[in-house]
Amino acid sequence: MQILQQRTFWTEPPTHVRVYPCPACQETISVDAPSCRFCHATNDVLVAEKLWADNRQVTTAVTRANMFSVSSRSALLLTGLSIWSLIVSGGLAEIWVVVNLLALSYGAQWLSHNDSLVTNDADYAEAVTKVKRAMIVWALALLIQVTLNLIFYGFPDWETIFVVE
Repeated sequence: MQILQQRTFWTEPPTHVRVYPCPACQETISVDAPSCRFCHATNDVLVAEKLWADNRQVTTAVTRANMFSVSSRSALLLTGLSIWSLIVSGGLAEIWVVVNLLALSYGAQWLSHNDSLVTNDADYAEAVTKVKRAMIVWALALLIQVTLNLIFYGFPDWETIFVVE
């Protein structure tokens, strides 16, 4: 008995496009091209591989910055949920604080990891700005949550937190 296998687009191996900006004219060219199709500058294979790796690092950094920037919108939802939890349960749950701190630490890690990138890419400069803005949103969300907890319930009783026997 023969089993028919349906061919679908996801069974094919992925295509890897290796492009980078030409050092002479900044147009996007292939690593495998012998010369730039725009300015006809010759293409050294070792230099092309290095430029491709640098371009890939910048592209990855920009993509991750854009995703982190979008995540800052969830800070508003998270703040609303934490305020609801604050009112219903009578205190700020630790998970809300932890989520904000994780988001802030991701932004700090992104900035630290990508501070050594040297590029003229305008998207990268915009990505740095987006990460900084997202960190401000996350920090404000944390500040609002802690402030409302202090307003509603005051400072915690430190003697119950740190039991000295």
